[in-house]
Amino acid sequence: MNDNIKTILAAIHDAADDLASFAKSAQTDNPDYQRGFIVHSQLQLDHLNRLSNRLNVALKVAAIKADMRKREVQA
Repeated sequence: MNDNIKTILAAIHDAADDLASFAKSAQTDNPDYQRGFIVHSQLQLDHLNRLSNRLNVALKVAAIKADMRKREVQA
């Protein structure tokens, strides 16, 4: 696994941890805090979506590079 993919996976892990923290914190009776946590959670979900897209691209690039190396060896 290349370093780019490892870095993205680590960022996804961190963002998921933050999201879990936001969700736990939103279990309050204060509506102002709940709204704030909802906004932060939505931002974190957007961040996770962008990271997921980056991971998809990185995996495709890695697969293409592996295929190119394989073809070079066979040639």
